[in-house]
Amino acid sequence: MKIVFKITLVACLFIFFRCNDSGEINVFSPNKNLKVDFNVTKDGKPYYLILKASQKVIDTSYLGFDFDNSIPFIDNFQILKTSKSEFNETWQMPWGEQLDVVNHYNELKIELQEINQLKRKLNIIFRVYNDGIGFRYEFPEQANFKKAFITNENTEFNLTEDYTTFWAPGDWDIYEHLYNTTKLSKINALKYVNQPVAQTYIPENAVNTPVTLVGKNGLHLSFHEAALVDYADMTLQVDTVNLSFKSNLVGSKNTPYKVKRTLPFHTPWRTIQITNKATELIASNLIVNLNEPSKMDDVSWFKPMKYTGIWWEMHLGKSSWDMTSGTHGATTENAKKFIDFSAKNNISGVLVEGWNKGWGQNEGGFDFVTPYPDY
Repeated sequence: MKIVFKITLVACLFIFFRCNDSGEINVFSPNKNLKVDFNVTKDGKPYYLILKASQKVIDTSYLGFDFDNSIPFIDNFQILKTSKSEFNETWQMPWGEQLDVVNHYNELKIELQEINQLKRKLNIIFRVYNDGIGFRYEFPEQANFKKAFITNENTEFNLTEDYTTFWAPGDWDIYEHLYNTTKLSKINALKYVNQPVAQTYIPENAVNTPVTLVGKNGLHLSFHEAALVDYADMTLQVDTVNLSFKSNLVGSKNTPYKVKRTLPFHTPWRTIQITNKATELIASNLIVNLNEPSKMDDVSWFKPMKYTGIWWEMHLGKSSWDMTSGTHGATTENAKKFIDFSAKNNISGVLVEGWNKGWGQNEGGFDFVTPYPDY
C-alpha cells in the first residue's frame, strides 16, 4: 500500500464529451501510446478494446455480471454520461528500491443505465498509464438495487495472438505451484487436479494472477488486480481456442454466490501492464499506484528483512513436507543448518514449514500444535 508523504503536482481536468465519429469513446495514456476504446453494442452490451500505437492488444472484450438475486448485467445498457480527467502526483514510499513514485494517468468514467424497467446503474472507470491500464466497476447507490449477490464477473480479455505464457494453475486453495511456460493455446491447468501438493481445488482450466505473456514481437503483458478489498480473488479462465481470458472469481462451496456486497461499492481494479520488455514490467508502479493509500501514519516499526526457509527446497524436490516419503525437510537437524547458515550470512530469520502433523494425505487434516517426531 502507498503512503502519501507529499504531493508535488496534482492536475485534474474534467471534460464532458460526446462519442467520436465511430461511436466509440476513447481515452489515451499521458504519452498517447496506449488507447482504450469503449462503447455499447446495438443491444446494449458494454465492451472495450486496447491499442498500443496502432497495434490492437486487447480485441473487443465484453463486460458484465451474473447475480444470484437478480437478472444479469449483460446487455440492455445505454450510456448516460461520460467524463475524463487527468491526474498527476508524486508520492513517497516509506522503504524499498524507489523513494519518489509518479502516479500519472488519464481517467475515463462511463455511467451506464439499463433501458428496461429496473433501470439499474453501473459505472466503469478506466485509468490509462503509460505502461498499462486499470479498470474497475462501480455500483452506485440506487433505488432499485440494494444488495448484489455476484455469482460471476464476466470480464473478458480477448487477445490477438497465441502468446508465450508464464502461468500457474488457478487453484482456489493454494498459491504455491511452480509456473509453467507454454503457448496460451496449450494451457492445461486441470492436469494439476489431485496432484500431491497439500490441498488443491482447481475447478476450471484457469490460471492465477499475475500471469505474464510475451508476444512474437517482444510485447509483454501482465494481468493482475489491485485494491482487492471485500471482494473475491480473481483467477482467469482460459479459452485456448479463441485465445482469451475471462475473470473467474474464487468462491465457496457453502454459498451460490461469490461476492455479497451492499451498494454503493466498487470492485478491485483489473490491471493489464503493457510494456516492450520484461524489465519495464518489474519497474512498473501501476499496481501500487492503484492500491489505496495506507491508513497507518506511522510505519517506522516495520522492519524489512531477509530470511531463509525450509519450504522452497520442497518445491524443488529435495525434500518433502510430510514424513511418509523418507525425505522430510522440516527436521530439527535441518532447521539448525538453516539457522547456522543464516547467522553466518547476516540473514535475520528462518521460516520452517512442514514441521507439524497433517501434511500427509492420510493424516486427517492439519494439527497446528503437534510436531512430527523428528522436529
